[in-house]
Amino acid sequence: MVRVPKTDHWYIDGPIFPAIINEYDRDGTFVRNIVPADVPKNPIGMDVGSDGTLYYAELNLDPVTLDTRCGSMLMVKFDAGGQPHLPQTIGRTLQFPDGVTVVDSSRFAVDFTKLPPAVDLDPSACGGE
Repeated sequence: MVRVPKTDHWYIDGPIFPAIINEYDRDGTFVRNIVPADVPKNPIGMDVGSDGTLYYAELNLDPVTLDTRCGSMLMVKFDAGGQPHLPQTIGRTLQFPDGVTVVDSSRFAVDFTKLPPAVDLDPSACGGE
């Protein structure tokens, strides 16, 4: 659950049965769907960037055993009218991604252009898929 910036609304994820992300007002009344049912696999951690982009982590649990598999990180951007676009994958083959925190990178003394690229795990290293 994460607060929608500049409102008294909340994004709430449901990681199973069905996997979904919705927006609710402060009284718990459904406002709208952000990520349709069964589009996300198992959204488990969310945060919102200063531009309103929603970021969320996916565990990608095996639907039969609920064992963890290769997870991912996704983002949902919104159009000028505030309508959500479909999620875009920004990280994959992650081991147990269960949260996300968005910070203003200008607060850190790190030259992000000099960081080496992230190495993708072989899917067999994190449970496949």
